[in-house]
Amino acid sequence: MKHFFLLIAARVALLIFILLPLSAGTASAQSFTWQTAISLTSPVSSGQAYAMTTDAVGNVYVVGAFYGGINFGNIALSSSSASYEMFIAKWDKTTNSVVWAQQFGGAGDDQAQAVALGPGGIYVLGTYTAGIAFGGSTLAGQGTFLARFTDTGAGVSVGWAQGFALGTARKIQVAGSKVYVAGTFNETLTFAGQTQVSHGMKDGFVARLTDTGTAVTADWFSVVGGTQDDDANGLAVNGTSVYVTGNFQGPAVFGSTTVSNAGYNGYVTKLEDAGSTPTYVWTQVGGSRGWDLSVSGASVYVSGGFYRTATFGSLTLTSTNRMGTDGFLAKITDAGSSAAFTWVQPTSMGFADDASVLVRNGSALYVAGISGAEDMFIARFTDAGTRGNAEWKQSLISPGTDRISSMAVTGTGKLYVSGGFQREITFGSILLDPSISYNAYAGFLAIMQDNIVTATTPAATVPALNLYPNPARTSVQVPAATAATTLTLLDVTGRTVRTAPGATLSVLGVAPGLYLLRAATPDQPLRTARLVVE
Repeated sequence: MKHFFLLIAARVALLIFILLPLSAGTASAQSFTWQTAISLTSPVSSGQAYAMTTDAVGNVYVVGAFYGGINFGNIALSSSSASYEMFIAKWDKTTNSVVWAQQFGGAGDDQAQAVALGPGGIYVLGTYTAGIAFGGSTLAGQGTFLARFTDTGAGVSVGWAQGFALGTARKIQVAGSKVYVAGTFNETLTFAGQTQVSHGMKDGFVARLTDTGTAVTADWFSVVGGTQDDDANGLAVNGTSVYVTGNFQGPAVFGSTTVSNAGYNGYVTKLEDAGSTPTYVWTQVGGSRGWDLSVSGASVYVSGGFYRTATFGSLTLTSTNRMGTDGFLAKITDAGSSAAFTWVQPTSMGFADDASVLVRNGSALYVAGISGAEDMFIARFTDAGTRGNAEWKQSLISPGTDRISSMAVTGTGKLYVSGGFQREITFGSILLDPSISYNAYAGFLAIMQDNIVTATTPAATVPALNLYPNPARTSVQVPAATAATTLTLLDVTGRTVRTAPGATLSVLGVAPGLYLLRAATPDQPLRTARLVVE
């Protein structure tokens, strides 16, 4: 199938970039607009952005790896080493460009694979093979690193960095001072004073750590797996509820429950963080593989892949793709101690699909992944409650191998997409030709505006909230507040950092950074304002 499209690409002399509606009349050229796209690679190098996250005001933090050199518009990083180094960069929504980028590395290959924001700053998860230096802190040997950074405006400063033997850690989520990671390990995993031997060839795991301010401590970990190959690919946290998705082959153990499904299976499991240990609450099985998760209240969304016909609880999905392999997007309703699939939709690009990336903006759900053997797609669905509606689909077909590795979305429907490509690729009218060697792999960062969101979502009117001082070091005053007012300080992920009644909120002990202060007074509109803590 790939060769068929290569012939077409050769005839039209470059690359085909097409829009495929999911059903007649559901998409048009105005459904979305590609605004910006940049290549991250120089002619003598290779690099890729593996993960992204957005802050409360729409800025984007990007992490990945490169060797030789990597370009972010006018900002370039270089290395004389023949091995990979990790990078972290910030895309500023105001300047519409990368405003700073920094690299960290050692003698071996070092890669940043996941990033999350929390009250303490920017948390980055990755791997190193022969030591790695983070400012004045050096980690020896090899393993998984977890590092916390602070955005200084011109770059990042290192808060702490620690190494762990955590196999292949893929995902990270931060809730207050708690840091959760998920991934896969082979044979033996020792963490938080526990040693676990894998049930089979490889198992998935989820672990919790605590940020103490100057370091991070290991709290617990739990293993998901059976007698064969098992993975934990996606992670989401909502309060004390921890959700993990992945795949297992044959019987698998989730806490005290054994699921005996034969063959390849995708799963979503919920754990409750009880403090010193987690407790498994429920497990739902569907498809062949779960890749990514997003949670909103009782709604749990999962993307993944399936082959030919798959069951999702009482729902059945049959692929219409020619290869029989298809991606899916499903909604699970969490009832607390139990759960059930509410709806499931195929991505159905017509070839062999796999929906490996998922992000959410309200009821808008964006999935991305591979289409065919070497191309990629993006699709938008809307959660309509008891069903999922397909809105539009974007297929990217180029002469080489393409991958979307991560996405991030803002409240206005601006979608950030990162990944890699070979030779050249086009986003709308924007052509990226990295001028690198024929088989080299180039990274990209592209920005799409979802016009359905901007056309249907009215601008919100938020009452002004006056406060001082801003920036604040010890406390902040809200003159309009009364004794009945509740002041709430929220971090960039929307989580509560501190609350107080009245007109004064102390920020002593709060990590420096950008926050949202919310003032709630009975019988008055909710008021918010940005607050900088120094």
